[in-house]
Amino acid sequence: MPVRSGGTRVLMFFLLLSVATPFWLQSQTVDHSAFDMLCGMHVKRDGTVHYEGFRSSVFSRYVLSFASLDTAAMSAEERLATLVNVYNACVIQNVLDHAPLSSVMDISSFFDRQKFRVAGRLYSLREIEKEFLLPLAPALSPFALTLAARSAPVLPRRAYRPEGIRGQLQRAAERFMQDRTRNRLDRSAGVLYLSMIFQWHREDFERVFGSLRQCAMHFLGEDDSRWLADNEIDIQFLPWDWSLNERQP
Repeated sequence: MPVRSGGTRVLMFFLLLSVATPFWLQSQTVDHSAFDMLCGMHVKRDGTVHYEGFRSSVFSRYVLSFASLDTAAMSAEERLATLVNVYNACVIQNVLDHAPLSSVMDISSFFDRQKFRVAGRLYSLREIEKEFLLPLAPALSPFALTLAARSAPVLPRRAYRPEGIRGQLQRAAERFMQDRTRNRLDRSAGVLYLSMIFQWHREDFERVFGSLRQCAMHFLGEDDSRWLADNEIDIQFLPWDWSLNERQP
């Protein structure tokens, strides 16, 4: 039977201390490892979500940790990654708070009424997006935000990370744009069918890219982008499916 050394006892003491101390009181930055783990467990490969799987003390503590965020002390990359994770986690928490749901539209003002404490103040989901995320990444953040709907960008199976965050958001935008259930180019009809996200954020996309056409070319595959550059098209917006993007385990 192994003998426990004094060094091992000291190590165990500090491990127990870290477990006993709520992590949101330990630092003004957020540890996203819990969210990373939960997304890996409860977000399916097709982007559907087992929401009840997030219902846990671990997830509750994660959401509570947003209150002590010091966004001013973060680098631009850390701020962007953290706030995308904050938004997505708050959407999940809002779904859990109103379960059972068939659609977030079943709840009056789902994106406006419920408030979450972030960096010492109360914000709705819409305020988190408009005050934090759109100023940081107006042409990329809309593709990373789950709206808990079938037509929305899918929630990734891990948390966003500060290292290379803009590359992660670029890839999320490309996946969304190239998903034919959400956007599609009909060459024979000369029509580019776009998600309603492009209508809702049209001003931001046109300010960054000049037009929705140029925006689509930036995120589409190479072949479709070349075709768009050489042909005239009409743009139409696809109906939005607000059904909850939920899947049972």
